[in-house]
Amino acid sequence: YPPGAQLLFSATSVMAGMSPLGWKLVWLALIVLLAIAATSMLSRDERFLGLIVISSPLFMVHALADIHLDVLVGLLLLLSFLLARRQSATMAGIVMGLGISLKYAPVLALPFMWFALEGGKRPRYYAAVVLTVILAYLPYIGQDVLGNTRMFAERWAANALFYSAILPVVEQPGTARMILLLCMIAAFVAVWIRMRTQPGPAIALSVVGVLMFSPVVHAWYLLPALLMLPVAPMRSIIVWSATS
Repeated sequence: YPPGAQLLFSATSVMAGMSPLGWKLVWLALIVLLAIAATSMLSRDERFLGLIVISSPLFMVHALADIHLDVLVGLLLLLSFLLARRQSATMAGIVMGLGISLKYAPVLALPFMWFALEGGKRPRYYAAVVLTVILAYLPYIGQDVLGNTRMFAERWAANALFYSAILPVVEQPGTARMILLLCMIAAFVAVWIRMRTQPGPAIALSVVGVLMFSPVVHAWYLLPALLMLPVAPMRSIIVWSATS
């Protein structure tokens, strides 16, 4: 996990010790606080879509029962977008930096956030993102923080339809992963070309598009896209949120 996640784990252990219930209560409290902050910036119609999110099986199982880290990442992603929509560029950048320091998936949102902000506020937003990520990494300077990430990218595979279909054909795992990487890039570029001026839907679709071709896919990886539903009201997200 990235340094931000490690810092979160350390802080939780200080507060809750080794108690599984204590960890769950700390994270539930954090989820509730982030959800309240995001809800306060949603319109009435968007709040209705928020009710769909929290009542979906995907959210109830993997966000509330299992409490995967992805729910915090998704809430920070949504909150950053909402703050940017209000033109609170610095705070939006800080929140996005926190999300990226927990997991790398929110990096996909950065190009689209350009269109959520007015011209003069864009430099402040991106500077705040970079500075926040740097501060999260500072305690780990001199350590191989990307070592496990490389191993994850090179060796791990789970629940991956396309990877399982391509591997018997090309026979080499490295070649199969390179093909999937090119497919991920193509999916991202397609979203950029068609949706870049609609940053909310574009962010959600970029997450889904990349996951389609990822060698490692778990249901909770979809939480960030699901949590963008209030600002990305797409029927496809509603359907798979109930079936994942």
